[in-house]
Amino acid sequence: MKVGQLIVGLLGVLVAAQALAAPKCDADTFTGEKSCVYATGSIGLAGIGNQIMTANGSMFFHRGITRINGEPLEIEAILFRVDDSRTLVLPAKHTSRPDVSCSGRLCTCSWGVAAPISGPVLAELAAAKKLVIAFQGEGQRIEESQLKRGGRIFSKFYEDIQAHEPSVLTTAQDETQLMVDGQLIPYTPPGETGQ
Repeated sequence: MKVGQLIVGLLGVLVAAQALAAPKCDADTFTGEKSCVYATGSIGLAGIGNQIMTANGSMFFHRGITRINGEPLEIEAILFRVDDSRTLVLPAKHTSRPDVSCSGRLCTCSWGVAAPISGPVLAELAAAKKLVIAFQGEGQRIEESQLKRGGRIFSKFYEDIQAHEPSVLTTAQDETQLMVDGQLIPYTPPGETGQ
C-alpha cells in the first residue's frame, strides 16, 4: 500500500478521533490490521489536528492548517527547527482538500497534511527544548511558529505509542532529511554525525 493511500485510508479513523487522551484504534474490516490515532489536544500548539496516526507498522504526523486571506498551497514538507541547531525536513502530503470559507472579505482555507515519521525522528522532536514548525510548498514557507513547550507534545505522543504500540517505534520508516547549509542530506539521529 502506498503512503498516499495509507494516509487517505486513515482519514475515517482521524475524523472520529479529535483530541482524545488515549489512542483511538480500529481494525480494518477486511485485513484485521489495526490503525490508531494519538491526539493530545492543544499541548504546545494552538488548535486541534496535531496527531500521530499509526497503521501497518508506519507512523504519520498529521496537522491541520488554516490560512487566512491566502490561497491554499500544495504542501511538500513539514519543517522542524530543533534547539536552534538542526532542521528536519519531513516530506508531506495533503490528507484533505482545502475547505474555503468566506465572510464578507475575510476568507479562510483549511486543510490537513501528514508526513511519515520514524521512531528516531519522533524521539528527537520529543527531546527538543526549543522547537519551531513550518510548512513548505510552492516555493513558500507558511505557518511558522514556535511550540510554546518545545517538544512536549511529541514527548506525549512518544510515551503513548510506547505504552500502546511499542513495536511501531522501531518498524516505522520515513524519508526525513536534514537541511545543512541549504542542502538536504539523509537523516541521522543527533550525535551520530556531529550535525
